Amino acid sequence: MILDVRPTPYLRGRVRSPSSKSYSIRSVIVAACGGRSIIQHVSSCDDVRRALDAAKVLGAGITISADGRTITIHA
Repeated sequence: MILDVRPTPYLRGRVRSPSSKSYSIRSVIVAACGGRSIIQHVSSCDDVRRALDAAKVLGAGITISADGRTITIHA
């Protein structure tokens, strides 16, 4: 099977998810795939911080709000 995935030039939307560790990590992974994303109500657990560290190593720019609950990711 050959799968051809074509990038879209622009994707826009809004998703509201619970403030859980699993959803926060998934949000970071999706946001780090490209573009600019704002993630609100992020869990502040160690696993989420490690996911953010991994995104940084892979080249994503990350800005965290003063209260630590909103993250902006530029990939």
